[in-house]
Amino acid sequence: MKRFWDKLFGRSQAPHTSANTGQATPAAAPVTDTSARMTRLISLLCPPGADTAPLHAVVQLAATQPQAYFAQYEEALSQRGIETPERVSAWLALVDALAAHGWLEEFDWKGEAWNVAASLHALAGHRGAVLDTRQLAQIEGTHPLETFAAAMTAALAPAGLLAITLDIDSDSVPLVLVARAQWAEIEALAAALSQRVLIVAG
Repeated sequence: MKRFWDKLFGRSQAPHTSANTGQATPAAAPVTDTSARMTRLISLLCPPGADTAPLHAVVQLAATQPQAYFAQYEEALSQRGIETPERVSAWLALVDALAAHGWLEEFDWKGEAWNVAASLHALAGHRGAVLDTRQLAQIEGTHPLETFAAAMTAALAPAGLLAITLDIDSDSVPLVLVARAQWAEIEALAAALSQRVLIVAG
């Protein structure tokens, strides 16, 4: 079901606007070096003011010393079906590192609204945002994540946030909250790293 992304989360554009003025926000100067791109992307995916150095070190380890990374995280990697250092990926290391810090929540492709709402509150809390998830809480039962997109947007949009996913070639949905005004730069940086990010809601 890998390409379910294209059906569920096909949107790849969001207005690049300032939360204060509603006017177009100038993009940052282009970053051309691969390491610098990853460093900048990490800073945008993490909450403002967060210490990103440990996370960057883990991603750098996966990128430059996959055998050392595999030896350190072998148990966790085995749960993803990764059994050899050759399959170590800096992108997947980024997902796992974000999750370890509580800045990313990885969902199954379907779930329950209460769980989605709880995760959104936790992720938003790291960004100093308080969400109104009452519309989301009204949805009963287990559904594909797309079912919750409109209610998630209703909760996130007033805070200027987007819920995005980092594509890891899986049916799972690694979800991160980011500033809506920074979406265009995030998407461009991921593409420059030959990776893909997609908007889930916001």
